[in-house]
Amino acid sequence: MKRIFLALLLLFNLCMAITSTAQIKVECPPDTIRASTCGESAVVTYSAPNTNFIDNINVTILSSRLVSGLPSGSQFPLGNTKNVWRIEYNTFLSSGGVGIYECEFIVKVEKGTSVLYEDKDRDGFGAGPAINPTFACELTNSPGYSTNNTDCDDTDATVWRTLTIYEDADGDGYHNPQRTITDCFGFVILEPGFSLTTLGIDCNDFSSSVKGETKWYKDADNDGYTDGTTLMSCTQPIGYRQDLDNTEFFIDCDDNDPLEIPGASWYLDADGDGYASATFLGQCTRPAGYISLSESLGQDLDDSDPTITNGLRWYKDADGDKHGVGPEVGGIVLTQATRPEGYFLETELLSIKDCNDNDASINPETLWVLDQDGDGYRERLYLALPS
Repeated sequence: MKRIFLALLLLFNLCMAITSTAQIKVECPPDTIRASTCGESAVVTYSAPNTNFIDNINVTILSSRLVSGLPSGSQFPLGNTKNVWRIEYNTFLSSGGVGIYECEFIVKVEKGTSVLYEDKDRDGFGAGPAINPTFACELTNSPGYSTNNTDCDDTDATVWRTLTIYEDADGDGYHNPQRTITDCFGFVILEPGFSLTTLGIDCNDFSSSVKGETKWYKDADNDGYTDGTTLMSCTQPIGYRQDLDNTEFFIDCDDNDPLEIPGASWYLDADGDGYASATFLGQCTRPAGYISLSESLGQDLDDSDPTITNGLRWYKDADGDKHGVGPEVGGIVLTQATRPEGYFLETELLSIKDCNDNDASINPETLWVLDQDGDGYRERLYLALPS
């Protein structure tokens, strides 16, 4: 018994929900339909109300008809004509009776709104400003007036339209840019090799195998990427190229720097010694304090000290006279990150041209005096050992 009661209660609630939503929604014509005429009436057409907008499947349309006004396609008189369209409907759960929905709209016919232009040469094409609408209807179908103002020369009845004639000597659809004519024409009979249409500029109008201009992409830094600027030209402009890798997908982030390209890798050089550390970033533009691999002198062993890299050059100074032994005087240069014993950087030495690294008194700064007789006393002349 309890189950039957619950079932009946559920059915009652469902019926109430359906009944409450059994409403119709109709798309009516516009509230006002306007028309113009130079006579006393005008033919006006309109669409019947759209009943497909019913928002419940339980609604049934019984009738849809015009009950007041004039049918679509009729001659409507000047002024306002009120139209009433009535829709009668029923619902599946109605307790009897018929629902009524009405659409009301106005058809308004106005006089004197036609637009005419003076046609001085009476070739059927007018020019100049529109004539006052008040008089337009009175002049309709009168010689010397037109419904358009497209005449490019209203003083010559033989011409009325602006045309561009293109020379296309090789017949490939592309024109010679030096041989185009734009003027006011009437009827045109084209000679062979001329056309009223074109596919573009011909790079060689004497060869049908050579056609239009090429699309060139700007690549000022010549890195294979473009900033998106393009030019159409028969010949390659300076700073432009035709075939670019991935042009449609990658745009150069700096067209003045060949290193700044999409997908570039940058390595940290915190101490600014030109040697890159292992820390890197992948991005198009150069981050501050970073260099590319092509700019790097090598991998830095200590990026906090500009004097320590993986490529320091050390020169031997065995006698401690601040003159090292470089390659020019037969010395061996050591390249390593740390200082070998008895070796110095070039910036720490006076020179790297020591001619005797076992004697501190003999170096490029030594002065030599002349003692021809060997008695230990010098002459007035003295020499400096060439460096």
